[in-house]
Amino acid sequence: GLNAWCDIQVPQIQEITRRSDRRALRELWSYVCVFPQEHWPNRFMDYPSLRNRIIFWLSHTLDLKGFLHWGYNFWGPWQGLPHDIPLSPWTDGTGGSGWSTDSIPLPAGDPFLVYPGRQSLCSSIRWEVVRKGCEDVELLRLLTDAVAHPRRRSAPALTRARALLVNLHTAIAPDPGHHTRSEAALLDARRRAGALVAALAPSRPA
Repeated sequence: GLNAWCDIQVPQIQEITRRSDRRALRELWSYVCVFPQEHWPNRFMDYPSLRNRIIFWLSHTLDLKGFLHWGYNFWGPWQGLPHDIPLSPWTDGTGGSGWSTDSIPLPAGDPFLVYPGRQSLCSSIRWEVVRKGCEDVELLRLLTDAVAHPRRRSAPALTRARALLVNLHTAIAPDPGHHTRSEAALLDARRRAGALVAALAPSRPA
């Protein structure tokens, strides 16, 4: 196959499992675009924010090194659509693809995460959730590192941290098709991770 020629492989996220063959890969990323849909993670407008944020938790539990997505600021008309038709991302989240006869309609929000402003880009709830997801990944890495290389002897905190990491891998974000649907569970896991990182951090001299 092509694996031998790819230093970095970027399949769509629904194709990745813990059993994915990675022997010939140096890095594995995930990717979302028009697909996946239905119960899979993605960042469409009509999806719960959790479906966006969990992508980054899966990056941690599946040991993915990066994330590629379409799109960030594609505000223009979609292929096959006459360019003289006025479109605005503020009123059409699909680039007018529902009017095109040359391609399948794009899900709402698929072409962009931010909006054009008069002087600068306008953020969105979905783009802020991406930021939160990136912060989550960093926190989970700190927790994993604290458990692997404890610098402070705190047996109870280490035990709780190890149990939380097991929960992340088995219940919160085990794989793209079986992640938690509970925002409360995810936020509680994040809160506990932060508290445990603080508990396991090396003491600073007074």
